[in-house]
Amino acid sequence: MARKRKFDSNTAPELDGSCTRALRPQERTAEHARREDSAGQRTQAVGTEIDGRRRQLLLGALGGSVHFSSPAALALVSSAAPAVALAQAGTDARSPLGNRGAGSLPLLRETYGAAGNGTDDDGPIFAALPAGTGAMLGPGTYRVGSDIEIKAHLWLMPGALLRPDRGATVAWTPGTSITAGEYCIFDDSRGGAFRGTETVGWARSSWFPAGDAQRDLGLQLNNAFRWGFLQIDVPPAPDHVIRTTVKLYHGSTVRCMWHGYPRHVVCATDDKPVFEAVGGIRHWRVIGGVFNGADVDTPSCFLLCARNDATGGQCGDTTALSELHVTGNWGVGIVVSIAAEVLVFSNCNFWIQGRGDTTWQRPAATITIGNADYWGLPYAYGKPNRQPASCSAVVFQNCDLRGGSNGEGSVLLLKGQVEDVCVVGTYLNTVGRCHILCEPGGAGGNWTSPRRLYVGGGGRTETNTGTAWNGVPTVIVDGLDRGGSLSLLTFGELGHFVGSQRNSTPIVKTERGGVLYAFTMHQGAHIEWTDRLIEHRTADLNWADIRCPFKVDIDCGTRALNDCDIKISGRVVGAIGVGTKVRANNVQNW
Repeated sequence: MARKRKFDSNTAPELDGSCTRALRPQERTAEHARREDSAGQRTQAVGTEIDGRRRQLLLGALGGSVHFSSPAALALVSSAAPAVALAQAGTDARSPLGNRGAGSLPLLRETYGAAGNGTDDDGPIFAALPAGTGAMLGPGTYRVGSDIEIKAHLWLMPGALLRPDRGATVAWTPGTSITAGEYCIFDDSRGGAFRGTETVGWARSSWFPAGDAQRDLGLQLNNAFRWGFLQIDVPPAPDHVIRTTVKLYHGSTVRCMWHGYPRHVVCATDDKPVFEAVGGIRHWRVIGGVFNGADVDTPSCFLLCARNDATGGQCGDTTALSELHVTGNWGVGIVVSIAAEVLVFSNCNFWIQGRGDTTWQRPAATITIGNADYWGLPYAYGKPNRQPASCSAVVFQNCDLRGGSNGEGSVLLLKGQVEDVCVVGTYLNTVGRCHILCEPGGAGGNWTSPRRLYVGGGGRTETNTGTAWNGVPTVIVDGLDRGGSLSLLTFGELGHFVGSQRNSTPIVKTERGGVLYAFTMHQGAHIEWTDRLIEHRTADLNWADIRCPFKVDIDCGTRALNDCDIKISGRVVGAIGVGTKVRANNVQNW
């Protein structure tokens, strides 16, 4: 058997990157050394010049948080092909930067020859960028003369603007991304447009034009949505103002990146909504932030969601508002929902402090939920439908809701055929007429009245202390003298009902012929500082199932209680009708 040749450190061949034998040190001549040193100096000079430019741009935009790769990885040669290869090497399926950092991206002007002077057409250069690569835009105005589609990832430094001509649209292919800081990068002053529907990631409100005079966050959000950028981050700033109503689109999301004062948004839309979702749009959201209704140019409401008049399209199927605080002055209220379905409000604070300079006086509720536009409420873009329609599945969870003024108004108004409203783990506080007001929506017929209301799950209703009146009802069913009713009211476990001082204000009350058809109260609910649970003198009370260990009364006057099961520590006043079983201080037939 032939023996394998062994190599030691002196005889082993050295291979370079092309798998050819490299010269051993003892084989290098003085001429070889001179040539290698000269080439290295030239490459280092070019690399240093370009790398210094890139580092300056990145540090100016992003400060010290930028990670740069090694100088060798940053070096670019003068031809475009090696630069493209370098950009591709620094790009993976998740990010235009891969593991190499932003510094590996070629500069659009220095590498690809873009002008960036606002005069020459840079559109062909954008369109020719290889798919999946990355490019960095330094300061300058990059004019685009005709429709283009960009297949590469773009980084835009401060001062870089994309400006398409009138009739031209700059679009991005699926999976591409845009990265920039808190400055404007889109310029539509020449009449051009953008289409970012297929991009990935969140856009920033500061990227979009904000108006010629005062900065208007409403205009920025509208520009983003109409150009297809539907997920928008609003960065913290002390001077955000919404002057133009924001038209929400199907699937659009506004996310505010802060949750407290003094970084809040002033809302001054002058008797128009701040956000409007009218028509067949679903899955839109507003997340986070603090919004303050201005006392001058006061908005009609913060959110108007409705079925539209033109097509009857119905909005809903969304967690509409979450993690935000709305306060200040509002003409109509904070939320107005007209014939919308499946809306969730989560971890929100809604506080009305005044009416501002608006002349609007109705309906004087923090939140209005109705199955039609009964008052012709102010709107901006889509007219709400005046005809009754389905209105169901509205949930308030872990919220803080406050409203009313000088004994008038309510926190929630349920108007017309409103079904399945759920108030869970939510604090209600009012200085108005009641916390929740239920009214019929049309002339005659129980079908126009609210259907099912649930209050409980660790929530609390409370009258504001220090007011002239000693307490207000949690729920009023006002029949408006036309047969209005509430079909089913449930007080769940861990519900807490409190008056501001000891009083005889009932927790549930009917007025002007109002009828409560069924009432259920679980034993786990808690009552304090009031001695009356129900005042139901306007009609017979039917199908009540009440378990209450507290000393509170049920007062039906001369009316009857039919098909009821009642265990209560207080008194029951009224005629004991058919099928009713009572265990109370004054009645024992169970």
